[in-house]
Amino acid sequence: MDRQIEVFTAADDAGTTFSVRVIQSFVDVTHSLSPQQEWKPGMKRYLLSDGRQVNAVDNECFEIASTGKRIRRL
Repeated sequence: MDRQIEVFTAADDAGTTFSVRVIQSFVDVTHSLSPQQEWKPGMKRYLLSDGRQVNAVDNECFEIASTGKRIRRL
């Protein structure tokens, strides 16, 4: 199951702003004998509001995959 866990604004060096969505996968780790479903966080992915993929360079810097443009979290 995927869930949007955060939205933040980032900008490039020219000052153009971008809305970045953080989507995290959650993995069902429920044991067959457990009466309650249990989910553990998995991989995160980053997408611009238009759906383009964004790669995390570090916690503050990101790269738009299709253009190579670097953006920074504001």
